[in-house]
Amino acid sequence: MTSASSSKALWWKEWRQNRWSWMILFVIVTWLPVGKTVLKAVLNEPFVAEIYGGLPREVAWSYEVGAVLSREPVMLDNGFTFQDPPLIELAPFAVLVFGAWIVSRERMPDTTSVLASMPYTRGQILMAKVSFGSLSILAMTSFSLLFTWIIPFFFPAVYHPLTAVEWFLYVTPILLAAFALGVFAASWTANPVVAIGVSIGLMLFPVIIRRFVLEWLHIPSLHEEMAALQYHLLLPDLLNRYQWNEITWIIPPTLLFIGGILILSARALFQRNDLENNGGVVAIGHVRQWLSALVPILAGLCVLSLYIGPFDGRSPWWALGLMSTGTAITWYVIKAAVLRLKAPSSDKGGIR
Repeated sequence: MTSASSSKALWWKEWRQNRWSWMILFVIVTWLPVGKTVLKAVLNEPFVAEIYGGLPREVAWSYEVGAVLSREPVMLDNGFTFQDPPLIELAPFAVLVFGAWIVSRERMPDTTSVLASMPYTRGQILMAKVSFGSLSILAMTSFSLLFTWIIPFFFPAVYHPLTAVEWFLYVTPILLAAFALGVFAASWTANPVVAIGVSIGLMLFPVIIRRFVLEWLHIPSLHEEMAALQYHLLLPDLLNRYQWNEITWIIPPTLLFIGGILILSARALFQRNDLENNGGVVAIGHVRQWLSALVPILAGLCVLSLYIGPFDGRSPWWALGLMSTGTAITWYVIKAAVLRLKAPSSDKGGIR
């Protein structure tokens, strides 16, 4: 266990390193329901309920917030209905990338040299990152929750505060699971770009496997099974199901449980592998170059299996998975060409 002073020092290090990415993530996570509403109020832009319902500005803002918090469309007196997703679609991907980034950047040479001079184990370093990231996500969603609870004391509101609690209890575990997935991917990859690409690929794995089975292997009999796989495991889809009231409350605790397993696995991998292993693709022990090539080769097979033709209205998640896989391959080619002879071999020394 880290002492209070050690934890404080590690947390201060995390804040100094990641404060700008933290601020960007804060804006993305709190954009709905807080940022968009506040920005419209500051810029004096009309709310939806003002435009289509003719409601006064003092109450129209609450329809905007209620459209985010409610699991059903918000209806105005004239019958006009509208609804927003619980978070912007970028939010789970931003949290995923944040988790992969704060862990994988420790394998960069400048950061490794600093850590080598500090009296901390790799387990302590990783758990400081996990606690920093997890509590940051919790603080961001809590900020949105408090905003939706406090602002009605100053302006009239039409939504019920309990809808904000439901929103908080559902979206927070999804974001924490995305963060844990990013940490897990970064614990066994050897540089930030590959970690981010692999983490996005893992998140979109249900989409990738569905495309692989249905469009490359041509097994239409598995259509229902593949659809169910994507329906139950794809985090962005789980998030969007909130606005259509298609949720089950077993999802949040299940995601927290899976996230805990991912974090424990990430800690074991991070402690076992050399932190100083930089310049390759994976960081699982003292892997050889041909073994490192397995990651981009498998990614290349995924690209070949998914690319049936030009992008003709396919799902944006499919396009993002294809892009992230291509990014991982490109990064490996550049690294292999430039650093094959330059990358120092790891020894058993360094941070334990």
